[in-house]
Amino acid sequence: MNLKYKSQLKLITLVSVLVFTLMALSITYVFDKISTILAYPFGFSKNYKYYKLENPIAIDDIGLMDYNDISLIYESLDHKDLTVYDPRMFFSNELETREYNIENMARYFSIDDYKLKKKSYISQANLDSFEIYGASERENEDGDEIMVLTPRSSLFDGNHEKIMNLTYEGKINNFVYIDADNIEKLSNLSSSLIENGAKKLKGALI
Repeated sequence: MNLKYKSQLKLITLVSVLVFTLMALSITYVFDKISTILAYPFGFSKNYKYYKLENPIAIDDIGLMDYNDISLIYESLDHKDLTVYDPRMFFSNELETREYNIENMARYFSIDDYKLKKKSYISQANLDSFEIYGASERENEDGDEIMVLTPRSSLFDGNHEKIMNLTYEGKINNFVYIDADNIEKLSNLSSSLIENGAKKLKGALI
């Protein structure tokens, strides 16, 4: 076997290993993304935690407003409504990238919604595009600001009638989900929930 042939063989072997490695990494990444979507609710990360509350907990009792880099969702007992506190704007991109929001007429909850405890909510009724545009300016008979959305995504999946601002309601109850990139902050909030009677059901162990 001559030197030239040996060099070519080594090169082919090296390229084959690199291609195989890249394919393996790509497949692993895809499966990881799929498993994340299937395994974790609302597109949350593996850090998420899930609780059942027998009694309501006031958000002031857990110092929720001191957390600005977490996402908390509470689901009603009948699973019809969601109530959201999401100052890290985890779900905002899902609205911003929707084609029907070209006019920027619909919107997601803002920091002011949370700070000012505005009575605003997102309705997921099946409305046509004409009704969707301008929805953020419309109010119902109670003066609620309605932000109408109908996409299929991790939060706006159409399975709930309303998605409401948590700070207006002022309490959490029933089924509670939390997630954050900062593990320490997530652990602190988890401890506060448990101290106030929340029962941890599942989620990552921290």
